[in-house]
Amino acid sequence: EGEEEEEVDSGTDNSDAEDEGRNWRPWSYVLPRGLFSCTAIRTLRISNCRMNLPKTVELPFLETLSITAPRRDGGRSVQRLISSCLRLVDLTLQSIDRLTTVSVLDKRLRRLAIRCCHSLRTVHIDASELRSLDYCGTVPAGPLLSLHGSPRVPSCTVDFCRVLPEDAGFTGFRV
Repeated sequence: EGEEEEEVDSGTDNSDAEDEGRNWRPWSYVLPRGLFSCTAIRTLRISNCRMNLPKTVELPFLETLSITAPRRDGGRSVQRLISSCLRLVDLTLQSIDRLTTVSVLDKRLRRLAIRCCHSLRTVHIDASELRSLDYCGTVPAGPLLSLHGSPRVPSCTVDFCRVLPEDAGFTGFRV
């Protein structure tokens, strides 16, 4: 008989964490909920674990956030975590399969890196203070980046994960 994953009723609003018929590994590490209300944290790197966000996330001094391949946490959880970081200046999103939209209009990011988030369709960024933009992924089907403010990005790296046919257009990167 197969093992069933023990469900944790945490009272969270991670409504995007439905099973969707996938076989989730029961050993996925769940971050302690208290981590998301630690006022001393300035840098947080989350990789290959489950965030399981509490109803209230308070990270008032967090400046650097990196999220890589979260387990069972998708776009809404990631966006909610980003939105709760009032002083965020450095954001890295990597291998987040269920992330389709990111909006960071209420922050003054200096660095944004998006790597292998292949479902991502829309990114809204206040680019007033953006100094570094890195993208690694597929060629977007349509416009991907929406830079607001007065964008003057001195460093930009674009790397495509897949070989492109010669007639492929790059319309997704028009600013």
